[in-house]
Amino acid sequence: MGKLLSFPADRLQQFQGSKPYTSLKEAARLSGLPLRWLSRLIQRGFFQTTECEGEIYLNFKDILQLRRLRTLQHSSLARIEQELQGQMDLWASPEVVPLRETPFFRALLAFDRRSPEARTLLEEAVASGDYAADALVNLGILSFEAGERRQAFEAFSRALILDPRHAEAQYNLGNLYFHNGELELSQLHYELARDLAPQFCDVAFNLGLVLALKGDYRAAYEEFLHFSRLGGESDVLPELLAALSQATRQTPLDPVR
Repeated sequence: MGKLLSFPADRLQQFQGSKPYTSLKEAARLSGLPLRWLSRLIQRGFFQTTECEGEIYLNFKDILQLRRLRTLQHSSLARIEQELQGQMDLWASPEVVPLRETPFFRALLAFDRRSPEARTLLEEAVASGDYAADALVNLGILSFEAGERRQAFEAFSRALILDPRHAEAQYNLGNLYFHNGELELSQLHYELARDLAPQFCDVAFNLGLVLALKGDYRAAYEEFLHFSRLGGESDVLPELLAALSQATRQTPLDPVR
């Protein structure tokens, strides 16, 4: 178990923010919906897609809409279609400004390239109220990458003030506390993120690391198995499961994908 406990930060699933475009496979992983269901929803016209080099992508608005469906993960496809239709009816309005010209989308393009103007554009999106909570989450990620952990904490916390159900903000706070070695607070925020988004597989992986560091090897083992069952993928997962299995003297329960 020594190796498992020595380098946990190298194995941590990364911070999560918004992207201008997300592949269909990644969208299925983030939303917890089966790929065939997403394809059906696209065919029904609920989401607009972009194709690049043979791969299908959804734009950030569709991904944010999928996040709002997380409470319906165990519902039928018909129930999800009903909810999406209700959202479309509620928010239907002519789009005055083209998507690529909105403050948040321009900020996302700069963020994705890590352009020098990304921070300024994200701040402008926050000031204009254009997906302000999501812009703050991305600002927090930029701050962390720049070594500005206090600013990252403030950005994620402000995002939660604007949107208390923002699972990515809770998850990112868990990562931030993990990097600071504050495992109790890290676990708290991962568990809050899991309550908001039960199918968010990266939460299970990082929570497993926290539990392993705290010595609760059996619970950590179960979290890593849960990560795998949710469709999560990690090159180090077999090694982690084997180490934890040995520590708890139990036989691995399921083959890992």
